[in-house]
Amino acid sequence: MVRSLKKTPKREKQVGGEQTLCVWKPVLASFYQILSLPFLALFIGVLIILTIPSPVSALLFVLLVLFGAGFLLIVRAYCRGHTFFLTNSRVRSTFKFLATRSSEAPLRTVTNVEVYQDLPGRILNFGTIYITAMSGFPVVFRGVPHPYEARQFILHAISLAERPKK
Repeated sequence: MVRSLKKTPKREKQVGGEQTLCVWKPVLASFYQILSLPFLALFIGVLIILTIPSPVSALLFVLLVLFGAGFLLIVRAYCRGHTFFLTNSRVRSTFKFLATRSSEAPLRTVTNVEVYQDLPGRILNFGTIYITAMSGFPVVFRGVPHPYEARQFILHAISLAERPKK
């Protein structure tokens, strides 16, 4: 099995003959645009404490550090809210944070599987997979580790789903 793929949790239910082949969680580093804000707050706090040594600047530094740490925890929870499933009959992306969102497509209707990697994604080996179905709406897997291996796994599952059953 591909190293980027996690085994299906045992508590995962098998519904109507559908078997979960793979479960992906996004990499925290894939949210680098959002993650830059707490580090920027920390940097500004350090600049303030170094340039203006006073009790007010110390208080501001502590507030900026607390803001950065709190925001980092929120981003981590946001990242953990994403889960991507590949079953023997469909692909599904779920998101549970403050709201719940889910999108899915049957494997037999998938027309295209694209991988997008920007520069940080190439360096850290994560990317976004766009799975387009006949409906035209993509199922998006954002922050998948080893995206080209995951794409090959998805394409293999699609080829198995398209085979006629004997």
